[in-house]
Formats: sequence, structure tokens, C-alpha cells
Amino acid sequence: MVEIERLMNDLVMIVLANHEGLNKIGITENNFYAKIVGYDRIGLWIENPEFTTTRVRDDDGNIIPPEKRKKEMYLANILIPWGNIRSIVQFPHRDGFAYEEDGIGSLGHGQYL
Repeated sequence: MVEIERLMNDLVMIVLANHEGLNKIGITENNFYAKIVGYDRIGLWIENPEFTTTRVRDDDGNIIPPEKRKKEMYLANILIPWGNIRSIVQFPHRDGFAYEEDGIGSLGHGQYL
């Protein structure tokens, strides 16, 4: 048995029951790899190294015209509620594995290793 405390900062495969309602935070698939950064009674905290947003207002509160808006990328920690999670898969002895080889991408397509 693996205790969840031992998974902190590990790259794992997360299998969701469904990703409905999580699209806006960058989760668009039911299976993906992500780094676990925490957990609480509400759910599992994971890292997205390429969370993308687009500002629609400038620092003064004025609307930025659509043609002048730019995408901004940030490191983000995201909470997935326990009810959405079907399984977490850990690979404790899997070295030299390119996670893209099995056809399941990493969240944000970021570089974790």
C-alpha cells in the first residue's frame, strides 16, 4: 500500500471519472500525467506548469482590444475534487520513461522530468 504522503512531488498518472467542469482550469482529458503538490479533504492538488490566461483588462481597469490581448503563461497549482478522481497510478521503479510514449500527455504539456 502506498500512502498519499509519499506521492508528494511525484509525477503520476491521474485517471478521472470525468473532467466535466475542469476544462476552464486546463484539464481536458480523463487521463493525464501531473505532479502532485498536495492534498486536503476537498481533493488532490496538482501542478500545471503551463496554465494559460488572457487578460481582458489592463492595470487601470480598461478593456484591452481583442487584437492587442496576449496569452500569459503561469505555473499554477490546481485542485481536483476527490469526486472526479477514479484512480492515481504511480510508477516507483520506472526510469528513463518518456511519458508521451504511451499516448497520454502531461497536463499543460509541460516538462516535468
